[in-house]
Amino acid sequence: YELGPWIHAASEVRTFRTLRDTEEVEVRGLIEGRSERKGHHMATLFVVLLDSEEKVCQSVRHTAIYQPRRT
Repeated sequence: YELGPWIHAASEVRTFRTLRDTEEVEVRGLIEGRSERKGHHMATLFVVLLDSEEKVCQSVRHTAIYQPRRT
């Protein structure tokens, strides 16, 4: 997918531990799915933040409109 400008619709955030500002993190993500609601084309993105030991510190599920309905 090519995800240009998008409109934030929702986020579900789970924090497992707080990171210090000196810690390095790795961010991994994938597109879980896409749908259509009220004419809007939407995508659900799942992202995790990992610490240096590859333990999940936070997970985020974003829902975004990537193509608004035509009016």
